[in-house]
Amino acid sequence: MAEWKKVIVSGSDAILNKLNVGTNQQITTSQSTTFLTGSFTGSFFGNGSNLTGLAATAGTVSSSILAAGSGQGSTTLTTNGVSSGDITATGLGTAGTPTFAGATLTGNLAINNAIGTAITTTGATAAVFNTTATTVNAFGAATTINLGAATGLTTVNNNLSVLGTLYVQGSVTAISSSNLYVADQFILLASGSTNNTDGGIVIDRGAYASGNIAYGFDSTTGRWGYQNNVVDTSNTLDPASGGDGLSGSFAGIVFTEAAHSATKPTTGEFAQAGAIYTNTDGTIWMYA
Repeated sequence: MAEWKKVIVSGSDAILNKLNVGTNQQITTSQSTTFLTGSFTGSFFGNGSNLTGLAATAGTVSSSILAAGSGQGSTTLTTNGVSSGDITATGLGTAGTPTFAGATLTGNLAINNAIGTAITTTGATAAVFNTTATTVNAFGAATTINLGAATGLTTVNNNLSVLGTLYVQGSVTAISSSNLYVADQFILLASGSTNNTDGGIVIDRGAYASGNIAYGFDSTTGRWGYQNNVVDTSNTLDPASGGDGLSGSFAGIVFTEAAHSATKPTTGEFAQAGAIYTNTDGTIWMYA
């Protein structure tokens, strides 16, 4: 049907109501005043630096910088308010390192690489699952887990349950609880000793004039006793040098005729100063 059509002369301004570009054809311009308005369908290729007003409709906006022989370049895609649910990133190179200023994932994140380090940060502080997650399951298949540096502090803000064996290899184990409950019926001290050694319990008495007091086993005499002025890090016990009235303060030994026959011992562990022997006839003997 015949109608009036505008003839555009090269170099003049033109306003087009509709522009169709065929396959493998392109629009190029070096004029900053050239712009397109209205609806746009299809794919866009270029650096995308001046794209504005993108509608949140299905489609693809792609931008890349490629130079033959020089490798993949970098590009910035500005969404200009487009909902994150309407943006899909595809075709990211497996050998590159794409950078996102922020990303929200509503599905699973799989990190499949063959190197030892998968997630890193350049920040001094990092928060992981720090909002609404009340149950976090991590490292389910790990048989060896290393946490933290060689120095520093690792804090567990809640109760800690260890289902396996707990090994503490530091020089000091500090427990700052009000009361210590131990379900075991026996406590093994000096575990790993290869010979006869001292052992016991030390009570910290702060600034008390006689210092700490200890009750333990003296391997030299083979007796249990008390000792004053024992430092926190002590690993020996000598009741004979207790000081402050405790010198020679050994625990008494009481044994009966029924358990040790009618013969009162004259040598051995029971023949010690202060030992008490009770006869079945009611008599009491003291070794002195």
